[in-house]
Amino acid sequence: MEAIGGKKEVDEVKRIRKPIEGMSAAKASGGVTEWLNTDNYEQVVHAGSGAYPAFYLQDTIDISGITMQDKALFPVNIECHGSPIYVVAGDITAFGDVLSNHPLNYGVEWVMLTTVPFDVNAWVSGQPIQKLPRRIPTIFGHANPSNLEVLSAGDCLYGRLRYLQNDINTSNRVSPVHNEEFFGSLSPTMVDELYVTRIIAWVGLPPSNLTFDVIEIPELELNIDAYTGEMSELSQIMELRRGYLTQQTIA
Repeated sequence: MEAIGGKKEVDEVKRIRKPIEGMSAAKASGGVTEWLNTDNYEQVVHAGSGAYPAFYLQDTIDISGITMQDKALFPVNIECHGSPIYVVAGDITAFGDVLSNHPLNYGVEWVMLTTVPFDVNAWVSGQPIQKLPRRIPTIFGHANPSNLEVLSAGDCLYGRLRYLQNDINTSNRVSPVHNEEFFGSLSPTMVDELYVTRIIAWVGLPPSNLTFDVIEIPELELNIDAYTGEMSELSQIMELRRGYLTQQTIA
């Protein structure tokens, strides 16, 4: 549709909402991989002996009705809303440094919205536990092993990384969010589905008190503000080609 002055009108900004499940898991026994997890999260163990596991959830958002008829989705803002109350407890008495008053255990959470699927098992299990918290899936960095699977930075529309840890002044049942960083790029896309990935990893030593050997993370909601429009012919061809190759990979 042409507006006054010959400029092309853009569609109204739409909001797409996507809920993400929370999780509650408790250690069943002294074994590293024996957890009672009644939610829909999968479990994968870090590389290295004695490593604690990570839990992850993946889902999709069907946008085929939005990106049909050669229309692309142009995200303008993406936000993640949820409670700041986490439990990544462990043994509060096991301090690594008595001066800092921080226990040895801590948690790391990644939330991502991508235009391609992401192999969480390959990423988490392919690197040692001590390196996992320092990385995000869209940066290759100094990977060991060198074939560690990561996403292209252009494939991630939104990413959030949180660092969670108790200190001597907090309850065993609360893990404050000490740091939060964002990554990703609001790139236009013509895919039929968006992919949601949430990973929670507990890093540290096995606690001596299993009473507090639990992980609890809150429910979240992704809010995607976007409009639809036309891409240039070259961008459209490249996007359609990328979508085709993605489907071939999934199949």
